[in-house]
Amino acid sequence: MSEAQRTDLDRIKQNARHLNALITKVITFVRTEGGHLAYQFGAVPIQSLLKGVVDMMGAVATERGFALDLRPGDPDAAAWADEDGVRQVVLNLVSNAVEHGTPGSGDVSLGFAASPDAVMIYVADAGPGISADRLKAIFDPFSLLPDGQTDRRNGVGLGLAISRDLARAMRGDVAVESTVGTGSRFTLTLPRARSQPAP
Repeated sequence: MSEAQRTDLDRIKQNARHLNALITKVITFVRTEGGHLAYQFGAVPIQSLLKGVVDMMGAVATERGFALDLRPGDPDAAAWADEDGVRQVVLNLVSNAVEHGTPGSGDVSLGFAASPDAVMIYVADAGPGISADRLKAIFDPFSLLPDGQTDRRNGVGLGLAISRDLARAMRGDVAVESTVGTGSRFTLTLPRARSQPAP
């Protein structure tokens, strides 16, 4: 196989992966909106889940010119949630930071903190940021930021809508803080797992 053929095949594979991701997002959105997703609640260890996300996204981040920086936290902290749902939300947040950030702007940081009743997982970047008048709208389905504020060629505007729906279905939420030119910090808050979870 020639180098040109190898390059073409790599491009086809990347486009197929991208198309599959877009289709998956649309299907997930339809299922969450229709209430057709089943949740398996249990204690979700946060540190190991975040490490798994870094392992999954590390190569993609490197290709885009980012490093994923996993900050240490309480190794015993666990959320009372659906593990696949938590992983999906964190993957969406990391994917957004990597795909729509400005290469060379700095690392994408992941970390978490815990209070007696909640676990807070954050994903922070040093990208272009989001203007204050758009912070609410970015969670609307099919919402895309204006040209020039961030690179939106690879998305359809469903990742954050799905993430918030999933978080709220698990009795949590997703919030954002952002400053144009400085970066954004998304925080997923979930109930903390206890030995006897509240009904």
